Amino acid sequence: MAKKQNNILMILSVLITIIVAFWVGRQSVVQSSDIATETIAINNISDSTASTTNSVEIATVEVESSSTPETLVQAEEAVQEEDTAQEEAAEQTDVAPVQESTDTELDADAKRLLADIDLAGIDLETLQIYLKAWELLDQDFYGEKPEGNQRLYASIRGLLESYDDPYTFFIEPQTNKVERGNLRGQFGGIGAYVEIADAGFTLRPMRDQPAARAGVQENDLLIAVDDTIITADMAVDKVVSSIRGPVDTDINITVLRAAALEVNSEDSNQDDSESAPSDNFNNAEELTFTITRAEIQTPSMDWHLLSTEQFPSAQWKNPEDIERINTIGYIRHHIFSDRSPIEMRTALDELRENGAEYFILDLRGNPGGPVNAVIQTADLWLESGGIMREVNAQGEERLFEATAEVAVDDEPLIIMIDGGSASASEILAGALQDHDRATLLGEKTFGKGSVQIIYPLPDDSSVHITNAIWLTPDGNVINKQGLNPDILIEPGTDPLPQSIGALLDLDWKALPPAEVVEE
Repeated sequence: MAKKQNNILMILSVLITIIVAFWVGRQSVVQSSDIATETIAINNISDSTASTTNSVEIATVEVESSSTPETLVQAEEAVQEEDTAQEEAAEQTDVAPVQESTDTELDADAKRLLADIDLAGIDLETLQIYLKAWELLDQDFYGEKPEGNQRLYASIRGLLESYDDPYTFFIEPQTNKVERGNLRGQFGGIGAYVEIADAGFTLRPMRDQPAARAGVQENDLLIAVDDTIITADMAVDKVVSSIRGPVDTDINITVLRAAALEVNSEDSNQDDSESAPSDNFNNAEELTFTITRAEIQTPSMDWHLLSTEQFPSAQWKNPEDIERINTIGYIRHHIFSDRSPIEMRTALDELRENGAEYFILDLRGNPGGPVNAVIQTADLWLESGGIMREVNAQGEERLFEATAEVAVDDEPLIIMIDGGSASASEILAGALQDHDRATLLGEKTFGKGSVQIIYPLPDDSSVHITNAIWLTPDGNVINKQGLNPDILIEPGTDPLPQSIGALLDLDWKALPPAEVVEE
């Protein structure tokens, strides 16, 4: 009886794997912000791309991604199969004889459970191969067996990996929860970025958020969350998940604060100057803070007017014209989230009210995000015409078009891009380039132009399935091709002065003229 119960439990577990896989494949494609969300995990972008930050609360995605993200962390597990030895051969080796199982009993159980299930062409004999391997592992494996749902998750991962597509993958519940919070742009947390450092994980509190109000300081080294010890070899998603939780609940965090922090000198030409964490925690002070979690809304972008103070007149060939720099609105778009369209409209309204007559949209390192977010964001810049074309797995093509309402008139626009600009960033940049609404300046983009549908599963895990590819409005392929900038600059060159020069027809004498890409 115990043997039979074990077989039934095994079959149920395997059936869950197969049913989930085929249920996902049979679902209709629904483009909605709830169940059909395109994203790119930052981890899926190769190391050669220029990621602008290791910050996890923004960069761990839900985005291809990533995080990342960015940063998404996906474990790769290999499932090993060994041929069973025949009893005759076993007599001459150290391999124990294979124990015979009651195949008739197993088949009967499987047939009963499969009687009313359509497995889209998977016959019982094929399924029995999988069941047999599962049974033999249960029966004969010597060593520590996988815990909980790890065998189930490994089976799903192996199935998805067989499609040989880096953007079709499985995400376990813990990582999936972090991703969803990032794409929605809100979650229950303490309001601090978790950043990767040599010594472990450091915190960078957001202004006027619970962590900052409790006394947490930038570069504090996180060593414990409640009873969980935080070590440098932990997965970043596990660290973030341990901090996040229900709103209005308390959390105790313990940090080490170095006696002296090393701070980078200010660079007037570098927009995103950061503090460098000190790795010397030998004489650090240990501090514990009790913080009440709040709903944290992470902005997907920030914006301000540029100032002539950032760019001394001595650096320009025609300094008499530099006052116009004060009329340039600069928008740094970090990641696409559900909040992006609202934030973009707010940014444009505020900048125009403050005198902006030109715009620079910085998409460097932006890994992408939900399809709906980029469509609505592009619509703020375009009053008519296509935004993107989508060709799905059935060969059907759909054109997403702009509506008449825009948030700006025809103010000149430069979009700064690089190898870390991917997915939704490429949709936006490609649409505005095709309509001659913007000039692209920088480096070639990443080239991620495929659509992933995210299907949530009952245990809060999810599967991401590539279902379509994107084309620009003019039909240009993004996937594996990327976008070429109109003005190409050398890697490592600060694109901001070049962008200002292109907008205002000024020459930045410290740099050579930009190379124009001839199409």
